Amino acid sequence: MRAVIIEDSPNVVELLTGYLRAQSPEVELAGVADSLETAEALVLQEEPGLLFLDIQIKRGTAFDLLHRLREAGKLQAQLVFITGHGSKENAVRALQYSALDFIEKPIDPARLREAVSRALAREQDKSQLVEQVSILFDNLRQPCPTNGTLAVPMARGAIEVACIEDISWIESDGQVCHLHLQDGQKLTAMRNIGHFRNILVPDYSFFPVSQSNIVNVKYVRRFEPAQLLIIMRDGTQLETSRRGGADFRKYLLSQSPSTEKQKNTVVEWFRRIFRA
Repeated sequence: MRAVIIEDSPNVVELLTGYLRAQSPEVELAGVADSLETAEALVLQEEPGLLFLDIQIKRGTAFDLLHRLREAGKLQAQLVFITGHGSKENAVRALQYSALDFIEKPIDPARLREAVSRALAREQDKSQLVEQVSILFDNLRQPCPTNGTLAVPMARGAIEVACIEDISWIESDGQVCHLHLQDGQKLTAMRNIGHFRNILVPDYSFFPVSQSNIVNVKYVRRFEPAQLLIIMRDGTQLETSRRGGADFRKYLLSQSPSTEKQKNTVVEWFRRIFRA
């Protein structure tokens, strides 16, 4: 696989090049660029299969480059972003939602090798790349979009795109997670539960009720604090941890209405969720 490095720090370029030569002989370096214009010209000329992208480059960003490539119909390389301490939080979160690989500075050789391995596994399948970049741009424009979508990394490098509002609950299974959808479908994601906790809990109506489970509150039918038990709309029963149950109860009770109509709605909601 031929690769291009888009990075304006010579030290990072030297380090990255050395790591690639030492541990990824499958990757052939086709060139290096340090600005938006030179990067676009190099990518169009070389048509690499892999791009290493620093987010901040001279006279633009990696996102500007991707936008230009997409508009030109030349968005076809696997992507690995390089982020630093100065990277904006919303940019990193957008990368997480899109399931695009990123490695942090200082570069960890093991993480770099993992990212390259995933890129090699996806080399022949670029069907989801444009969709992933679309999810990236959606989240850059508007964090927590109304009709949010999530790119779910599956086995053998496959990517499944799921509507966030369709996710009922998420359960941990070691280093992978199972996403349970409202239609009964189950997606097995090649990410641990911390990945989904970090992005979905702050942005959407998801709540971690234990170390193993995250629930979408809108699909909770009843909560029984004494039994530390949540019953979902589809009848699934989930146990909470003692702390998770206590925190979940506080969360539910904190949802105060702002109008009399909302108050009546919330009262009925609590009557439904909490068994009398």
